[in-house]
Parts: sequence; structure tokens; C-alpha cells
Amino acid sequence: MSNIAIFETTTELGGCGLNINGNILEAFCSPSMQKHSQTLLPLFDNLLQSQNLSPKDLQAVAFGAGPGAFSGLRFSVATAQAFALALNIPAIPVSSALALVFWAIKYLLKNPENQDNLSQNFQIFSTLDARMNEIYIAKFEFENSEFKDFSAKNFLQNLVENFDNSWFAKNIQLIKISDFYDFVSQDDTENNAKKYKKYKKYKKYKKYIVGNAEKLLDATQKAKFAENSQIQFLPEIVPKPQEVGEIAAEYFSQNKNLQNAANALPIYIRNKVAETTAEREKNKTQK
Repeated sequence: MSNIAIFETTTELGGCGLNINGNILEAFCSPSMQKHSQTLLPLFDNLLQSQNLSPKDLQAVAFGAGPGAFSGLRFSVATAQAFALALNIPAIPVSSALALVFWAIKYLLKNPENQDNLSQNFQIFSTLDARMNEIYIAKFEFENSEFKDFSAKNFLQNLVENFDNSWFAKNIQLIKISDFYDFVSQDDTENNAKKYKKYKKYKKYKKYIVGNAEKLLDATQKAKFAENSQIQFLPEIVPKPQEVGEIAAEYFSQNKNLQNAANALPIYIRNKVAETTAEREKNKTQK
């Protein structure tokens, strides 16, 4: 039995939650990062009171570790560190890319028409708007041989076992929107044909895109994606406490990725947070 606090503020839709023995409650801030610092803790306190709990009843605190908006990440991390330090409990960083992929898997499993695709090798591209005409993106690959059955529980165990902090450090990238189609559509056939050379014919990966990058595309880019039958955009979504809490509970049950307050750090891969005036003007003329 465990009670895990959840804080997720990597995007404008900041939120908090409680995972009470697998039952997750969520509450969301107004969609403005300036208000996260004003509303998040009162919302969380209301959640605790609704369950007749106090902070001392918590066994861990989970937080969305990004990548994402710098201000939101900073607040989420600071909040988690404060709880971990004050209560002497572990903090559990959960990548926003991982949260999106787990949402995508649950979404796909709900639709029977996707079962055939999930029984093949497939890829999920986790995306988030990074502003300044850029996208945070990570590619997750899944092979049908990794699963005894295609359930959300088995996928969650696979995510926790195979995609750790070191994986995210190497595989989350920052790319330009103009490079998005080329990044996703690159042909894996040649590499995988060598891996599966015993097969006479290799079926290309089905590719799913999850997150909020589709809204950034212009008409030309949308047309390119629409012409590629191997690629499918899933409904727009951003990281939420539900998936962060489910992943954190799996980490907690496996005694993995439990950090002390000092080591509870975000995933943040850009070193530039705003365009110059000249860059903004140049981008306007190019649109």
C-alpha cells in the first residue's frame, strides 16, 4: 500500500494528483504557467483533505521531469524536493516523454482495430512543443517478442524496465519543426533487414506520433504526413498526473528511480530560452 503525491507542470496545463494504492485523483491549474505557483499547492491540499490525508501519510512524491517549459519544470522540481526533504521520502522523476508514450499505448489498446499493429514491431514518437520553432522528440521502439500479451500492465513494466534516466539523456532530442517529417519518416528497413535477415520480407514499422507537435505544422508539412500511410497522429495530448502517477507507482513497486531530494532533477536539454528580436523578425518574414 502506498500514497504518492504527483506534480506535473511541464506544460501550460499544470496539475497535481494523488495515487492512493493505485487509485489516482487529479486536479488541474488554470492554463497559465504564471498561476501554477499560486494554485498548485492549494489544489493538492484540497486533494489530501478530500481523502482525510495529511502530508505525513505520503510514501513518495512523483514529478514530471520534462523536457518541458523551464519555469514549469523548475516549480515542479522545487515542490517535489521540498516534500521529499521535509518528509524524508523519495522523489520519483518521470519523463514527460514516457508519460506521453504510456498514454498512447493505453489509447491504442482501447481500439480493437489497432491490435494487429501492436502485434507487429512499431514505434511511438513522443513530442512536445519546445517553442522557438522547435520540438522535443524521442523515439520509442517496441517489438512484439517483448510481450507475453498486449496489456497496459505489461507495457508499463516494459517502459520502466527499458527506458531509464540514462536512456532519456541520450535519446530525447531538440529538433526544428522543419525537420520533423524527415526525423519521423526515416526508413528503418535497411538497418532492421540486417537484424532480421532470415526473413525474406521485412514489414516496415508502424509509426505513431503522440503529444502536441501536430498543431505546429504548416499545410505543406501536414500534406507530407498525410501521404505516408505508415505514420499516424494520435489525438493531441500533454503530460498529465494520471500517467505520471501510474509510472511512478511502478517505479516505486520495483524500487527503481527513487531519488533523494538533492538528486531529484529535471530533464532539460536546451540552453537557450528565448529568441532574439532579430530572430523573431526573421521568422515572421519566413512564414
